[in-house]
Amino acid sequence: MLKNNMPRIISTDEKLSVIEDWLAGETREDIAIKHNIGSGTVYNIVNEWSNSIGIEKADVSRELAAKKRKKI
Repeated sequence: MLKNNMPRIISTDEKLSVIEDWLAGETREDIAIKHNIGSGTVYNIVNEWSNSIGIEKADVSRELAAKKRKKI
């Protein structure tokens, strides 16, 4: 039986969930496992989002989320 090698389509909601997990400080590998996608796909989703809002803003957002999480 042939295996379907077509990549699955990642929904907008799933992409947003990946970004939320990244902002929460989860590792790329952990996010990939959680969403059953490759770590390269996680990288691509985060990279696309970071480029759309500006890489500096994305990095600052993740730092702020991490600091907030540590205070809780």
